[in-house]
Amino acid sequence: MSGIHPAANLAVSRVLVDFRDDLGDKKTISGTGFWLAERYNTYFITNRHCVDPTLKYGPETPYRIEGLRVLLREQEGVDRWLPNTEFAVVDNLANCLRCHPSADVAVLKQPAYSSRFGHSYFSIEELATGNSCGM
Repeated sequence: MSGIHPAANLAVSRVLVDFRDDLGDKKTISGTGFWLAERYNTYFITNRHCVDPTLKYGPETPYRIEGLRVLLREQEGVDRWLPNTEFAVVDNLANCLRCHPSADVAVLKQPAYSSRFGHSYFSIEELATGNSCGM
């Protein structure tokens, strides 16, 4: 056994990121990330190379991020998650996406989307009090 609680899988999500160049050519890439909650804020943490076209296609790329969709799961009640999923468009991408200038980390802070589906999350406390990762 991995020692990872099965509910942790519900805090991990896929993302689809759309890039478009000046000619209208579109590329879509897929990545993963996880949900994190701290007090009243919700964050989605992913790799910068998933959302920054200069890391994916080089510093001279004509591509710019056009949109981001995150996979959400249908929820029934507080702790009952159903198998149905859907990708929801992040409506406030320009305001919530932040990339670290040198590390391969990106954060969506308080992403807004129109969906009746949801996500689970890790709390800061859960991560801070976790085990030592075999060290």
